[in-house]
Amino acid sequence: MKSCAASNFPHTKLPWVPRVLTYEELYKLVHAEMGEKLEVAVEEYKNELLGKEEIDERDFGLKVVEKVHALWSDKDPVVILYYSPPYYPHIYINGSNHKERLLLESVSKAIDSHDHGYNVINKKFYPYISDLSFVSAPQDEEVLNTLTLNMPAFGSKYDLPIKGYAKTKFTSCKHRSIW
Repeated sequence: MKSCAASNFPHTKLPWVPRVLTYEELYKLVHAEMGEKLEVAVEEYKNELLGKEEIDERDFGLKVVEKVHALWSDKDPVVILYYSPPYYPHIYINGSNHKERLLLESVSKAIDSHDHGYNVINKKFYPYISDLSFVSAPQDEEVLNTLTLNMPAFGSKYDLPIKGYAKTKFTSCKHRSIW
C-alpha cells in the first residue's frame, strides 16, 4: 500500500493469497486429489522426458514440477520450492570420528611443517563447490529425505550415491515408496 501511495497508483487487493510450497507439499496436495493416478502420470512423464537428450537435469526437474502443478485443481498463483541438480553437499569436518580427527591432524601437521611465505589458515568448513563436495553428504536421515523428496530429478535423471551415508528409510525417489 505504501508503494502504491508513493507512486500515485491505486491500490487494489489481490484476488488471491500469496503462497509458497515445497515440491513435496505440492505433490502431497495433488496426490490427495488424484491418488495413484498422479504417481502413474509423473512416472510416464519422467520416462517421456528421459527420451529427450536435450533436456538436462535442471530442465528435467523444472518440467516435472510444472507437470505436477498443472495436474492440481488449484489454479491460484503459488511459488514452488525444489532442488535442482546437481546437489553439492557442503563439507564440514568437526573431528567427530576417527577418520575426521586423522584428517584434521594431518592438515595441521602439513601447515605447521612448512614455511609457506604467507599465513595459512585451517578452516573446518569449505563453503564453496569443490571436488570434495561429492565425498560427503549429510548424515541426518531427515535431511536426506527432504533432499530427495524435493528434488524431482533425483532417481530418474540425476543420481547421487547417498545410500549408506545415513540409515535412510527410502529405497527410491518414487513418492509411493516413501509415504
